[in-house]
Amino acid sequence: MPVYFCLVILFVIWFTYERKKNDTDYSKSKAFWERERSATYVPKQSTDDIRFIEFTEDLIPAASDGDSDELKAVIEDLHRLVGVKICDLSEFSNTDLKLKYGTANFTDLSVADNNYIRLVQWSGKLLTCLDEAGRLEEAGPVIDFLNKNGVSSGIISKYSAQAGTSGS
Repeated sequence: MPVYFCLVILFVIWFTYERKKNDTDYSKSKAFWERERSATYVPKQSTDDIRFIEFTEDLIPAASDGDSDELKAVIEDLHRLVGVKICDLSEFSNTDLKLKYGTANFTDLSVADNNYIRLVQWSGKLLTCLDEAGRLEEAGPVIDFLNKNGVSSGIISKYSAQAGTSGS
């Protein structure tokens, strides 16, 4: 009889624990979806406090006949970033962006953040390709631009050190 009593007590304790855990999970989920729902109705807000990066044509080295196809492709890819909005919004969740800047700005800001990711990737590839082509000295303006605008990655830091420029 005491064994059954202990089993019943253990079951009640376990059941109480699971119920409280479920209530906590439900509360968190409810708070998340409430926040998401309210973000959907935020009107368009000013994005003047966002620092957009302006990538310019003069930063991109010219392709030459002897360049690899990969280097030519990267140079072509970088030309696509000229004149478009670029910014690092990795510190924000999608809900945070909608709450702060409104749902109407969300698509444009997402595109600008994706452009930032492309800038980091393509710049890294550019530096690697220029190094392989023996043209790393042409990367100075790009490296300075990236450092000045806080754009960083492991590859960019590596080539910043090699080129003797300061990282920020």
